[in-house]
Amino acid sequence: MRYRGINAGSKYDMEDFCAALSACQTSLDDSIDKVFPFEQAEQAEEAVRYVWEGRQIGKAVLKL
Repeated sequence: MRYRGINAGSKYDMEDFCAALSACQTSLDDSIDKVFPFEQAEQAEEAVRYVWEGRQIGKAVLKL
C-alpha cells in the first residue's frame, strides 16, 4: 500500500489560515469527521479505507 499526501497550499498559506482562524476564534471541530491514531500501520490502513469508501462527512485525521 502506498500513502500519498496532498498539496493544498504552501506553508505560508497554512500560517495565514491558522492566523485568521485564531483572530476570528474559529474552531474546525465541526469539519473533523473522525480521528485515527497513528501508532501502527493497520490504523493508517483503516483510515485510508475509511476515506476510500467515502464514509467521511468532514476530514479524516491521522493523529501523530
